[in-house]
Parts: sequence; C-alpha cells; structure tokens
Amino acid sequence: MQRINHERNNDFYKKIVTENIGKGVYIVFYFHSLEFHSFYYPDSLEISLENFDELIGWLVEQDVKVVTFSKGIEEMQGRA
Repeated sequence: MQRINHERNNDFYKKIVTENIGKGVYIVFYFHSLEFHSFYYPDSLEISLENFDELIGWLVEQDVKVVTFSKGIEEMQGRA
C-alpha cells in the first residue's frame, strides 16, 4: 500500500494509478475536504470539485473500479 499524504495534483494521482493498473492493489485517495481550506489546518488534504470530477472521470475511463473505503475493506477481507 502506498500512502499519499500530501496534497498533489491530478497528474500525480494518475501516475500512481497507471503504475498500479493490473496489480490487484487498492489505492486509497484520502481527502479532508472538497473545496475547503482551513486556516487552522493549512496542510489539510483538499481537492477542488473540478479536479475531483476530472479525476473520477479519468478513473472510470481507465476501467478502474471505484468503491468506498468500507467496501474496499470488505472486498480485501473476502480475498483472505
């Protein structure tokens, strides 16, 4: 598992996905918010709605299965 813990752009996310397509891995995108920047948490992970929509559309085009975190956990437990 690779943890992405700093704000990145869609090119970075696409590179990570492309490198892992066909490997049977789960990639967790964890954002604190969409379109929200907190003065108190300047290092929070956020993504604009435009970039989020573009990223999800690209993932669908790549035939990448997009699931919720809880669904991913269920599927991983089912592999064991």
